[in-house]
Amino acid sequence: MLVVLVISLSFGCRQVSPSKGDEAQIRQLESNWSEAHATGECVEQRILADDFLGANENGKRYTKADIIAEYQSKDAEMQYEHLDELRVRFIGDAAVAWGSDHWKT
Repeated sequence: MLVVLVISLSFGCRQVSPSKGDEAQIRQLESNWSEAHATGECVEQRILADDFLGANENGKRYTKADIIAEYQSKDAEMQYEHLDELRVRFIGDAAVAWGSDHWKT
């Protein structure tokens, strides 16, 4: 599964270069998001921005509301989900994170 996540970092009005700490925080959030699915918690409500936009492995786009609706309609419980690979790139004050994960239901 390919996950694309765009996170906007608010640095005020001035242009600021992202630090290694910013990348580490995004990596940690992505890992927490992946691992939390096995707990049964719908973490997307809490961690995603209202204007979140993602894309799956087929290029289909989805929103925060789409993710929450899909999560609430699932019958199977997830045993685990692990993040396999993650890349993070910064464009101005925005970060783009993409990678892959695997899971078992």
